[in-house]
Amino acid sequence: MSKFSAAVDRISIFIASCCFSGFVSRAPGTIGSLLGALAYPVTLRGLDPLQFFPAYGVLLCCTIWICGRAAEAMGEVDPPPVILDEFIAMPLCYWPLEQFHMEQPPLWIFLLVGFALFRFFDILKPLAINRIQSLRGGFGIVLDDTAAAIATALSMAIAAMIYGVFF
Repeated sequence: MSKFSAAVDRISIFIASCCFSGFVSRAPGTIGSLLGALAYPVTLRGLDPLQFFPAYGVLLCCTIWICGRAAEAMGEVDPPPVILDEFIAMPLCYWPLEQFHMEQPPLWIFLLVGFALFRFFDILKPLAINRIQSLRGGFGIVLDDTAAAIATALSMAIAAMIYGVFF
């Protein structure tokens, strides 16, 4: 392996583990999700669709490559310390409610509920989420979390509609 390739592997692991924070816990996916939830209000929040989706698309493509490279370097299919996939999925959980100005609780409740629902879908992998994880390389690592984020967003949108009707 060349020095350049080894350096790219180390950088990929550093980024994919969110600055090595994926190595410090028994629940690294929870740490990645928490970091993503906390980063959302200061990163992608408030963007309109013409800003959000191109930015998210670029981040998603980069994340697929970075996580795939890190997993390959670590010699595992989906290494637990690779948490960039959870981090990057969290904004997708929150965006629809904010975009469509649906009735929302205070920000901290909004972030907490999205976090809890995302962890539910990410851990249990209901629906077709489990099948998505079997995709090769970074695609399987990242797209199952993207699917869990979409399930979370839909669940939160339905809850917001019910909340708006009854309160």
